[in-house]
Amino acid sequence: MEITFFKKPAAFLLFILLTTSLVAQQDPMYSMYMFNPVSINPAYTGSTEQMQIIGVFRKQWLSIPGTPQTSTLTFHSPLKNEKMGLGFSFINDRLGEMQTTGFQATYAYKLKLKESMLSFGLQAGFRNFNFNGSNVQLAPVTLSDGAFTNTSSWSFNYGAGIFWFGKKWFAALSVPHVLNNELSYPNVRLRTHYNLYGGYVFQLNDELKIKPSLMIKNVTGAPIQMDINANVYWKDYGLGISYRTNSALVFLAEAKVSKNFHVGYAFDINANGLSRNAGGSHELMIRYDFQTSKNKEFTERDF
Repeated sequence: MEITFFKKPAAFLLFILLTTSLVAQQDPMYSMYMFNPVSINPAYTGSTEQMQIIGVFRKQWLSIPGTPQTSTLTFHSPLKNEKMGLGFSFINDRLGEMQTTGFQATYAYKLKLKESMLSFGLQAGFRNFNFNGSNVQLAPVTLSDGAFTNTSSWSFNYGAGIFWFGKKWFAALSVPHVLNNELSYPNVRLRTHYNLYGGYVFQLNDELKIKPSLMIKNVTGAPIQMDINANVYWKDYGLGISYRTNSALVFLAEAKVSKNFHVGYAFDINANGLSRNAGGSHELMIRYDFQTSKNKEFTERDF
């Protein structure tokens, strides 16, 4: 794939990323984090009483070639004693000619309190940062820049989280990665991300409930961002709306297709300077719950 630099928006994004220190959101963006909390917090690992496998695909800014595209596959399960959980995840994140591939393991330990559970989680893994600079074509083509060379590097990182929940509420804090790894270029580093979030489920009647939630995200060196969300559920179907401050308006849908199979979809409408030319963003989530014991009835939670 050839990119004519400065003539296509994706190439301009690459230029910004490679010539300035990254201080914006670097971890993958998820509009449906409330349907798949383990993607942002290792403390959620094994908290649902049953084994789960979750796949998420997200494509941002459809009208601009080479914009972010994320694929994630996550597995997590409680262990036999139910006080601990173990999980694994794989992620592939692309932006133009940059690609990050990573895998990590997650672990959680749960404490039973009087009327709630408190879970502590850790995660650790490796990621590969790859930049295919030979495919970047400058304009005019006679120009060259030593920054645009092929490069690849591996790095190790770790993170932690806390997840506190009762029957109808939850609160959590997570730091997905702690180390500020250098990504091949001296001025391109990972920044520490902090996620503080919580929510409550209001049961209106036997078939109708409302689940509002709030997430506050902070990246070192960048403005604080909030995701304000509300989902309405009727039986096994849900519709929701989120507002991501200075970024997007998000419409969400979730359905329980069968006893074990869930699907979710989100569509982002940009609410910033990209809105006219970038197009929207699509996100698809598929989740399957495995019943690990034939003789045990599991308590189904709304988060």
